[in-house]
Amino acid sequence: FFRHRSRQYNWIVQGRFLKRTRFDDVITGQEFKRAFRNAPSSQIVQRLLAMLKNKLPDSFECDFLAEEPYFLHPLLAGCQHFRIDEIKENKRDELHGISSDGEVIEDTTLLNDDNIPQDGAGRRKFFSNSSNLCQYFFEPDLMYTFDFYSNFFSPTKFSLEMGPLLSINLIPYLSGPIFLSMAKDKSSGEYLWATEIWHKRFLNYEETPGRLARWIGN
Repeated sequence: FFRHRSRQYNWIVQGRFLKRTRFDDVITGQEFKRAFRNAPSSQIVQRLLAMLKNKLPDSFECDFLAEEPYFLHPLLAGCQHFRIDEIKENKRDELHGISSDGEVIEDTTLLNDDNIPQDGAGRRKFFSNSSNLCQYFFEPDLMYTFDFYSNFFSPTKFSLEMGPLLSINLIPYLSGPIFLSMAKDKSSGEYLWATEIWHKRFLNYEETPGRLARWIGN
């Protein structure tokens, strides 16, 4: 699946909502249960976010320096591919809308709105606008598929892979696991799903000798 692709990981979540939920009330992103270590100053963080402003959804929320840091945005503005299917009783256990090469086939036809772009990038931009999000609902009688992937974060190394010659080790900055793939109800705080990612290097971080070893260790 990953051959000839630059992806470091891929998550596909498919299921039904138990209750009718408005699009703008479901968020995704990353959450950290402990503050970052060796974090840069707030001024540097703000400058970096300002540089990324044009690439982030209007409703993007983050607090890099909090005791429990987070990076959150609407689910429909975050997943790379998204589709909606009717539920067929004789095919409840089958994955819907997955192509032969494992890709999720984008399909928002059941939203009955021609203004919604039919490609993933266009749909993410459309739903980064809060006024568009609040007009739609997740319905309990339909099947939803969300596809997430990243070209940079490597769960196997806990590093940012920026290219063949640049790998940034994240262990010196993190104090524990992260929710790498999650979605939750913004109003209640209830998780719809959450995948917590650990790495063995967290277990012996304090015993790892020297700062240099912490930076280059695997």
